[in-house]
Amino acid sequence: AAEEPDGRAARLWQTPAGMDGGTLLVANVDVPLEPAATTQAFRREPEWLVGEGSGNSRGALASLEYALRAVRSTRLLRKRRIGVLIYADEGADATASADRIREAMGRAGRVLVLRPSAGDGRAYTKRRGERRYQLVVEGTPRRPGRGSRRPDPLRWLAARVEALSTLGSRAERASASVTKLETETLPLHLPHRVRARLWLTYADPARADALLEEVRAVLGRGARWELELLSDRPPMAESRASRELAAELAKVAAEWEIPFGTDSSVWSSVAGLAPAGVPVVCGLGPVVRDPFAPGEAVQRISLIQRTLLLAQFLLATES
Repeated sequence: AAEEPDGRAARLWQTPAGMDGGTLLVANVDVPLEPAATTQAFRREPEWLVGEGSGNSRGALASLEYALRAVRSTRLLRKRRIGVLIYADEGADATASADRIREAMGRAGRVLVLRPSAGDGRAYTKRRGERRYQLVVEGTPRRPGRGSRRPDPLRWLAARVEALSTLGSRAERASASVTKLETETLPLHLPHRVRARLWLTYADPARADALLEEVRAVLGRGARWELELLSDRPPMAESRASRELAAELAKVAAEWEIPFGTDSSVWSSVAGLAPAGVPVVCGLGPVVRDPFAPGEAVQRISLIQRTLLLAQFLLATES
């Protein structure tokens, strides 16, 4: 396949027939883990392949490679309009590769995103969007026991964490969560600076804007604070075209007795970058156990099933 020049965050390949109006396959090559996370050496179990990134990256890449090999063995790969986009910043919410991914999806006739599938082989036609913020609360260094009219930043923020976590609504598919707290302090002093990660999920960008105003209202006055937007991943809205694409995949799966279905997810993905009108289905990677945890594993049978599903779908698709 011919390679198109790109930046370091994303690379795009396409067959000699090109990918415009054809099928774009999207997968990530990085392993999004915290720096302090415990990793585990690769090992085989009767039903699972265990190891760092086995489910969130490696399994999907293996499935993609062997599906393309299978199509090539029929001597039809060169005639199919297929593109493969690999990006390397899933752990950074695809902030550097987003424009490249969006542009490539806009050229395709259909998009298959190889993120992990649900436990029973379901793919996703709808996902929430996600905004991540860094909240910084500033105070004055103070020794323990010394009185002050204002509480130290840690106590001030701790008094508001519960209220922040109750914002949003399940009916509106919107929520707010504080996911991380870090403090800075001088020796023998109380913390004078607190950093927190604030995570908003949403189905409607307008609701996300309203939710942000609710966050600002909860923080209110009483301390110096500021919010910085770190990333904004748009929601994957379900469309008729995406449902029809999922139905085509389901037809192929039924023919080969492969478990398949559709669902929605609270987690975001690059599928939300697809322009309106472009059919997209996410979660076409293999089934994963304990994602992002030390014991992350990919289900062996689903790795074979997803490879077969991709290969047969590409063969059944004329463009």
